[in-house]
Amino acid sequence: MLAAWETINLDRHITPYISQSNDRFQKIDCADYFLIFFASSAGAQNGVVVIPLFGEDSRSVRNVIVVAKSGGDFDNPAETAGSITDASESNPYLILIAPGEYQIGDEQIILNPFVELVGSGKTVTRLVASIGSSLEDSEAAVIVTGDETSVSNLSIENTRTSSNSLGIFSDGGSSKIDNVSITTASGSAGGFQVGILSDGAETKITRSEIELDSGGVQVGIFARNQSVLVVNHTKTFVSNADSFQWGVSSFSSELTAHFLTLDVSDGSSRQWGVQTSGGLNVDSRTVLDNLSVVVNGGTSGDQIGVDLSSQGPENDSIIQNSTVSVDGGTADYAASIQLTQSGNLKLLGSNVECTAASDTCVGMTQNIDTKATISSSSIAGADEGIRLGGGTMAAIAHISDSFLSGGKSSDGTYNCSFVFENFNIALDENCDSL
Repeated sequence: MLAAWETINLDRHITPYISQSNDRFQKIDCADYFLIFFASSAGAQNGVVVIPLFGEDSRSVRNVIVVAKSGGDFDNPAETAGSITDASESNPYLILIAPGEYQIGDEQIILNPFVELVGSGKTVTRLVASIGSSLEDSEAAVIVTGDETSVSNLSIENTRTSSNSLGIFSDGGSSKIDNVSITTASGSAGGFQVGILSDGAETKITRSEIELDSGGVQVGIFARNQSVLVVNHTKTFVSNADSFQWGVSSFSSELTAHFLTLDVSDGSSRQWGVQTSGGLNVDSRTVLDNLSVVVNGGTSGDQIGVDLSSQGPENDSIIQNSTVSVDGGTADYAASIQLTQSGNLKLLGSNVECTAASDTCVGMTQNIDTKATISSSSIAGADEGIRLGGGTMAAIAHISDSFLSGGKSSDGTYNCSFVFENFNIALDENCDSL
């Protein structure tokens, strides 16, 4: 029999047999144990915590707290988190949540620093709450994370239908969110619905899904107040908002995303896949790698795939290996990429397309002292491929080894080499037909 709460190395073998350091295999009956596989600062690195559920070995272990529908230390995740008052770097805590649906009402789960919250999987551990606030702040969130905290392997549903409602609020410091699913109920027309809000925090999001459907203003992931936001292998679906809706919004913050999928559709007003806005004196660098954006079903306002606003002349934003597709619907204006008010963009190995829109549909637009370097990409717009503006502080586009479809409109400067229209018709150095 394994010792209670034994942590076992997983480097060799799993199934019902688990290898130990002496290469002996010992069979365990998984019906009698709760197994948590993870790499955690509060537990084993690349290991499994074996927690006896029954018998003489079913006893507490220091700083590991089990939440379960029955037989655990607690049956309410909010009460569990509130009971931890002495967590620290040298005394971290791990909260393990067994399978089940946990109705926590208006009780928030507030994670103090150095506490990790781990469910049994986002399809089997469900947290259901009804929490809101008149402001889009920590009081509107189901989970509030502090410094050196993490949330993983569970789903969150906020059913509040009035005021503002959030899934997770990262309140300063550094936090990690992994393998989490977040949904919200149909909110009020005047309220904000946000999946994850990072407020002056370093927030890392991996392998997660956010789905917002109907309500007022919707933001899948929102970073503000000089946050550092890193997103990997995550999907966001935002639809049917009464007002503005964003897949990701980064305000005066840094955004780095790899393999991010955004679907923004059927809103009643403005829609953006990604919007960043920094202010000219704020570092708001944006890196988007293997981004997939779809914006469609617009009826009014601007329909934008990626909007890079007020980046500042020292900021270099990057979009690479990505696809940005915008269908402007019946809206007046649509653009797949919009670079405005200073800042530089490198667009590499990407496909950018804008279709429909009742008035103007542009593949990419720039203005006011912006510069874009475009290579190995395809840019197409129903009305214009690229539009350069800016007046006395005109925009500049350097394009090479690319396709440009839909024409151009300019009071800026084009520099082109090895650029073609559809059907491989070569363009001259000014992107004009030869």
